[in-house]
Amino acid sequence: MTRSILVLCLLSALLVIFPFYIEVYYTSIYYTGLVLIIGAASCVLYWRGALQKRFYKRWKRERHQKTGWIILKETIRSSVTMFMYVSTGFFMVEGLLPTDILYAFLTNPSGLSAFLIVNAAAGTTARFENEKRYNRIVDEWMDEGRSFPDAKE
Repeated sequence: MTRSILVLCLLSALLVIFPFYIEVYYTSIYYTGLVLIIGAASCVLYWRGALQKRFYKRWKRERHQKTGWIILKETIRSSVTMFMYVSTGFFMVEGLLPTDILYAFLTNPSGLSAFLIVNAAAGTTARFENEKRYNRIVDEWMDEGRSFPDAKE
């Protein structure tokens, strides 16, 4: 936990000084987003136990679904997340709108293919990472002697 807080502080400091070295198109929006991201990361660190319990319940249900369905859901999730990160970055630094970036993706077949391949790999990896996280939570709770919540709660 202490290491996570230290990493959060270091990354926050780097992101605060980032606009001094690279021109940011919308500085006020950048700093507002940075405050929101730091706040969200702090909440994740604070409510780690509750988030683990929530993940455990969700994954206990979902892990018995077909692997292809899980990979498809994770691929879509990673595609949307990556597009949001990329479009936010281009909006902040270059001033490009998400519609401009989407148009560039759709008119460039090689870029779109690479984007889809990377996200399919991310979706496949996410399924196995979720299973590892689930097993780590179960092992951690067994070591602590905790009871396991029912997935239907």
